[in-house]
Amino acid sequence: MKYKIDTLNAGTYYAKRWLTLFDGGSDQWLYVACDGLAYVFIDINDLPANCGRDATSRWAASVSVVDLLSVSPETMASAMEGCGCEDELDFKVAEDRLRLAEMLHSVGSKSPMWNQDGGKVTFDNYGNCEQDYDENCPAFRRLRKEAREYAEAELLQGDEQRNELLDNKVVNAIGMTAREYGNGGQGLWEGLRRIKAQGDAATPQQQLVLGMYQKAENTLAAGPVPEDLRS
Repeated sequence: MKYKIDTLNAGTYYAKRWLTLFDGGSDQWLYVACDGLAYVFIDINDLPANCGRDATSRWAASVSVVDLLSVSPETMASAMEGCGCEDELDFKVAEDRLRLAEMLHSVGSKSPMWNQDGGKVTFDNYGNCEQDYDENCPAFRRLRKEAREYAEAELLQGDEQRNELLDNKVVNAIGMTAREYGNGGQGLWEGLRRIKAQGDAATPQQQLVLGMYQKAENTLAAGPVPEDLRS
């Protein structure tokens, strides 16, 4: 079936084509389908389990893309290191490509495309959530359905439509595109170079962020600031 990821071991699928990677045991439900070398993830998290009483909704759902064709080798190596993977992965093997895509997703090297919270949440006197926990919750099922419909209509209809979204959807205040964001530190440098090229046309917030990196020599997450951005 199109988009279905076949695995060496028997896998559990949601809606026939979405491989289940996490089924709620870690307060997370994670599903993936692929179109070529682009992996599309549906991620649903239990907000009270993660935020406690600060949660204002029962569930948080998101859809993101990991496009292995546009991720730099440096970003891939960083994701593998961050996940403690010391294996030599073979890009020609489907299982290894899936492992790499999942590692990139887990460290945040992914293109955010859609997100939505949902479901009422209340707490008892002990701080425990009073709503259902699992995927039988109507709000969970509604969010998952909305996420799947978006993903299948917008991101799994071929490279042209998906690439258009990845290259043009702005995902943060400094103007990074979804594709740049998904490329981790390397994408950050690309976004900052564009701000620098804009000069006075860049927004005050963009200029402020650029100035912060220009004055820095190193960063905790992205490594050394490229020389062409320091001046």
